[in-house]
Amino acid sequence: MPPLTLQQAKGALSRILSELDRDDVKLKIAEAREEAGGDVGEILMKVVPIFFEIQGHVMMDLGFEADDDGFKAFAEELQRHESEDPDMVTMKERLKAIMNEASMPDNDEEEDGEEEEEAEGEGGDKE
Repeated sequence: MPPLTLQQAKGALSRILSELDRDDVKLKIAEAREEAGGDVGEILMKVVPIFFEIQGHVMMDLGFEADDDGFKAFAEELQRHESEDPDMVTMKERLKAIMNEASMPDNDEEEDGEEEEEAEGEGGDKE
């Protein structure tokens, strides 16, 4: 795998973040989340591949394979440049936050399920 310069690493993260900020990508993520119905396992199976697809295209343009080894090598190259430039840390944290937000169920989905369970329990007590 080719070593990345700091500029290539920053450019790659910038491209990934820009792609994730596109309306069509946001819609695709939202639709995948809705289809998953709040199930964490389903969210991971439907949403995470969207991130891998976007990152994979950027990585391949830089000579990395879009496979497990390529993702690992790419992540190591990005990490190598974190100590050189605080913008790298900021961009990686932003990417991580976007991924975490997209990969976790909404609080209202969890709360709705809990409220339904509580209502069922209360209804059973009254009978």
